[in-house]
Amino acid sequence: MTRLPIVLIVLTLAIDVLAQPTFRAGTEAVRLSVSPVRGGRPLGDLGLEHFEVFDNGQRQVIDSVTREQAPLRLTLVLDTSHSLRGAGIRALITAAQGLVHTLRPADEVSLITFAYGVQLIVPPTTDRAPLQRAIDGLTPAGPTPLRDALFAGLTLSASDPDHLPVVLLFTDGRDTASWAEASQLSGFVRRSKAIVHVVRLQGARDFVVPGSWRVSPTDGSLALENAVAESGGHVWSAARPESLEARFAEVLEELRSRYVLTFTPSLPSAPGWHQLDVRLKGVRGTVSHRKGYDVK
Repeated sequence: MTRLPIVLIVLTLAIDVLAQPTFRAGTEAVRLSVSPVRGGRPLGDLGLEHFEVFDNGQRQVIDSVTREQAPLRLTLVLDTSHSLRGAGIRALITAAQGLVHTLRPADEVSLITFAYGVQLIVPPTTDRAPLQRAIDGLTPAGPTPLRDALFAGLTLSASDPDHLPVVLLFTDGRDTASWAEASQLSGFVRRSKAIVHVVRLQGARDFVVPGSWRVSPTDGSLALENAVAESGGHVWSAARPESLEARFAEVLEELRSRYVLTFTPSLPSAPGWHQLDVRLKGVRGTVSHRKGYDVK
């Protein structure tokens, strides 16, 4: 089983950030994956007439609305810290195996775990066998370097245009061991094209390495939630271990129910960050989507 140290992952991310593709000033089309829901359930049978898009406050003409058909490039980022001993780790293994079992053949999936460190356990692959073996072997021990793990997951999710990049991060506690600060999370997400979903198991006690000086007095939960929203994803809460399988299934259902909107900016795009707002028209509900894009 291949396990790559966090140093290699961080170096990869540094290279990826420098090379991150951005839109160039002009009239290049923008492609946006969106998730419309009502009462927590995905909305189906929507068309072009049901959406409005605003770019830096200016209403845009939508070129097309289609259902998301791209295969996933899914990065599983799983907390295997000390507090998952017992029912927690058993429920996580069941939930992760169930998710993998329901993926489509063209979906790529990889596995990162985090506890004493952040490790790439299975690189991106369409072969389910090594992933299933690795999930079966998950063992809880150590603290929770959550932000570092998300940083690594965003790196690994870098996608070509034929895949939808997604990071699914599971945790049962607050960050107790990361080098990355909570204030950096939104920046990580903005430099990535990945949708981030977080499944959080409530009620576990945190394990801190004795003498660790990296533990923050705050858990950074709000910063994590804001970063997830920035990506167009969600934070899903599980009240008990037995709920994990259902939460993982709901994440996959959300990903299968997304739409793709394309629009060409009405004016030449000015360099810098462009804030996006997508709204529903003629139907009740809300839309989750990436909150902006960068133009050079």
